[in-house]
Amino acid sequence: MAEIRVLAPLDGTVVELESVPDEVFAQKMAGDGVAIDPSGQVAVAPVTGDLVKLFPGGHAFGISTGDGVELIVHVGLDTIELQGEGFENIATEGQVVRAGTPIVRFDRATVERL
Repeated sequence: MAEIRVLAPLDGTVVELESVPDEVFAQKMAGDGVAIDPSGQVAVAPVTGDLVKLFPGGHAFGISTGDGVELIVHVGLDTIELQGEGFENIATEGQVVRAGTPIVRFDRATVERL
């Protein structure tokens, strides 16, 4: 498999995935990755590819590269419960995106209250 460059999808501080207070992520049941304590309010595409999934509530999205790599970006913990409150989808599912393309805008205060 080809090596690809992955940008941080959020501004903030990287934390160990194992320290995330959600067993699905901490135990890597959803796959390996990193967690970021965000300082900004926009999630961007970490790689160039097809935006294959943009969850209606804006809390998560998936990108597939031409090399067969698939990534999921999940904003916050239990944010599906917000049902879109505090999230605004900027991009459109099916869109071809470049690394750094804004995908979702979110209100940090809303996300952090969970």
